[in-house]
Amino acid sequence: LVKKSAKFSYLASILEEVLRAKEKALVFANHVHLLSAMQTQVEKHYGVPCFKIDGSIEINERQNVIDSFQAVETGAILFLNPITAGMGLNITAANHVIHYSRQWNPALEAQATARAFRNGQTKSVNAYYLYYADTIEEIIHKRLNLKSDISSSLVRATEQSFDDEW
Repeated sequence: LVKKSAKFSYLASILEEVLRAKEKALVFANHVHLLSAMQTQVEKHYGVPCFKIDGSIEINERQNVIDSFQAVETGAILFLNPITAGMGLNITAANHVIHYSRQWNPALEAQATARAFRNGQTKSVNAYYLYYADTIEEIIHKRLNLKSDISSSLVRATEQSFDDEW
């Protein structure tokens, strides 16, 4: 994958730094086959524990996967589908969140990133958003930022108008 994809090569360089520091990362990607391929390649190349949560993992088994990931004393990687793992999970052992493929819904991405920003998090959390420049992925990235900015400004405007009425 490193030889075939500049994006995966960049992901690998981020993971190398994470693992060298004996830290943990969450990697979000949309496609189940991609998650499986990344998990296999990273486990094989780095020899570190890698876990996965996607639609094939039963809901009642997801917490067991998270508990296993959190229990690892050294570096580890957890690959997740953002829709499957976007809500209700606390994964505070990770302090790196990598969005390998972007979501059209910035709120869904924010929920996925928030998995690491929970009560009990003791480290600074780094979030990465990977995309190819000068492609549709960059356009998606810019649109997501615009949607987030618009949403934030609407929320601020609404809060101000409520405050003004009081």
